Amino acid sequence: MNISRRGFLKLSAGSLGAGLVGGLGFDLTKAHARVRDLKIAKAKVTKSICPYCSVSCGVLAYSLSDGAMNVKDRIIHI
Repeated sequence: MNISRRGFLKLSAGSLGAGLVGGLGFDLTKAHARVRDLKIAKAKVTKSICPYCSVSCGVLAYSLSDGAMNVKDRIIHI
């Protein structure tokens, strides 16, 4: 079968479009039901500087606290 580059691109774009419209036969309702919030969704964001070299890259530190008065926040993600 002799197919040109243009014909190949048309064929591949058409099959991709048909797959996206048809959904490829997957049912995603179970997957959407299992979606959880990220662990950093309720965290407080603090901007900081990386201490390892002299470049001073910016770092975002995510921390959680239980809300008590004299308790320090616990860093959960950097």
